[in-house]
Amino acid sequence: EGVYGSRNEIVNTSVCHLPQEIGKCLAYVPRWAFDPANGRCVQFIYGGCGGNENNFKTKEDCEERCRAAIPSAKPADENDTLDPICRLPQEVGPCQALIPRWAYDASQRRCIEFSYGGCRGNANNFNSKEACEAKCGANSCLRYSVLTGRYYLIK
Repeated sequence: EGVYGSRNEIVNTSVCHLPQEIGKCLAYVPRWAFDPANGRCVQFIYGGCGGNENNFKTKEDCEERCRAAIPSAKPADENDTLDPICRLPQEVGPCQALIPRWAYDASQRRCIEFSYGGCRGNANNFNSKEACEAKCGANSCLRYSVLTGRYYLIK
């Protein structure tokens, strides 16, 4: 996840891992969002305002932007077994609160403490180190497969 492309085309795919958000308004606008748990673009009803950037007018637009996030048949590495939430960047959010939280840092392969602003952010935001490690840590009982788009219980 992150960026891909040639020298002339750099595409940021981090929006593909944002949660699907209908927004604050009550319109009925069919849109498409990338579902990282299933590795595909899915249709949803957008309210017309607010939400986030994981919101595309067409399935083709969604697939084009998120093609690097779509699973392909490739050898798995350790990061492929991470829940997609655990690959999201740590996000403080725009508000100014200083709430102690934990996020998984995939590059360091561990949960790190940070100060959450109190609004927005993303799902890589846990109340405790234990909750973060249960979801993302090496001792997590669930592993995610990008090849199947399913979770597996590790015993």
